[in-house]
Amino acid sequence: MTSSLLDAEHAAELSSRRPLRVIHVIPHLGGGGTERVVWTLLPMLDPEICNPSLCVLGAENAFPSRTEKIQVDGFLGYNGSLRDVRGGVACIRNLKRLIRESKADIVHSHLWPAARIASLALRGTSIPHVVHMHDTRPWLEGRSWRDRGMRWLTNCTVPRSKTTYIAVSEAVKTYCCKNLNIQPKDVRVIHNGVDLNRFRPSLDQNKRFSRGTIVIGMVALFGSDKGHDVLLEAARCLASDGLDYELRLAGNGSQLPRMEALARELGIESRVKFVGLIDDVELFLQDLDIFVLPSLREGLPMTILEAMASGIPVAATNVGGVGEVIENDKNGLLLPPKNAGALANILSKLIVSRDLRDRFGASGLQTVKERFSFTGVAGKIEALYQEIGAGVGLPGRA
Repeated sequence: MTSSLLDAEHAAELSSRRPLRVIHVIPHLGGGGTERVVWTLLPMLDPEICNPSLCVLGAENAFPSRTEKIQVDGFLGYNGSLRDVRGGVACIRNLKRLIRESKADIVHSHLWPAARIASLALRGTSIPHVVHMHDTRPWLEGRSWRDRGMRWLTNCTVPRSKTTYIAVSEAVKTYCCKNLNIQPKDVRVIHNGVDLNRFRPSLDQNKRFSRGTIVIGMVALFGSDKGHDVLLEAARCLASDGLDYELRLAGNGSQLPRMEALARELGIESRVKFVGLIDDVELFLQDLDIFVLPSLREGLPMTILEAMASGIPVAATNVGGVGEVIENDKNGLLLPPKNAGALANILSKLIVSRDLRDRFGASGLQTVKERFSFTGVAGKIEALYQEIGAGVGLPGRA
């Protein structure tokens, strides 16, 4: 074969390659960690490898500024209720139409409600599906009829063929494989990461060091599994011991009114600030002395990575993938869930010792720089897309 013919064939091959078209599907755009994963990931993906866009099944967009750099295909207006059969069917049809019109090569869903809807929309197509498992939902192991029904529905709607799974931690992988019809060999663990350009230590450390009062903070939705009540009980113990602190709680959710009432009941309302849903999480974290997350269950919480990247010492319950990030007494502090006494003891040590806070802040920052940069996460997901594309003959770039 002549050199000119080889060159022509190579040129034709290159011209046939194009970025893979990937639609990300998410139930809603509230203020949770999964949403932050999505709006951080999509702008970081290499446009020569994939052309990502976002479809939101619901109607909510709590932070429009965070989606300005993302191509949003639409908000489908589905409330996610299994009782809303008509709304669910309409959502499936609209997503199916969107997938067809955009000529998607891969659909990447986040959280199980989106995985179920996307799987049904993909019925009758050969389009690969990536299911991103972010958490350890109680219904995955619950014994109630509702929990059993949710597992049955998920197993029926999300087919094993054409589906590739990503778990954000080894703990999430183990939990989901144990409770659903998923084989461990089909799951890739890609830990969450943090945008180190956005989350970094404050340039004005003296502001924190000179104010006297120690500021403890938490960023989380006010749900039943985040442990806000345990934190407030621990805060009462700190107040009883005469320690000078302020507690700032960022987020919203169904349990917020109950937690506000509990703070008043415990007599610590003057020490607790409920700051609501915040967009500038990085500024909130930079003004803290201690970050705490007393959750009952987690996947791999973005907030502890963001706090560590901000140089803030972290105390968190050893649940889910938290122990895959924090090594107790090395780069942070771990404690058992539902233990206000243990939490108060740890916070007390951090409050009285600046050396301890500085040590954990520095070692935590080093950990995320070495192991949890979002640049690395994006690279692993790009490689997965290319592997999937090559496996089904898609014309993506090598």
